[in-house]
Amino acid sequence: QVSLEVYDNMGRKINTIINGTFNSGFYNSEWDASLGNLSNGIYTYRLSVSSSKGSEVQSGKLVIKK
Repeated sequence: QVSLEVYDNMGRKINTIINGTFNSGFYNSEWDASLGNLSNGIYTYRLSVSSSKGSEVQSGKLVIKK
């Protein structure tokens, strides 16, 4: 199970970009941030991957500048 979500600086979820089951491998995804009427600023993404072998969460920052 894989999910990729974006949060604002107050911790509110802005968008779920990916939520589904994928086979092992490398994948790409695109997100058009202009569709969400987002203001300039710093946002956080959260990538969660879980399987029968365990789970892992990675997060990081992204900057939106229009």
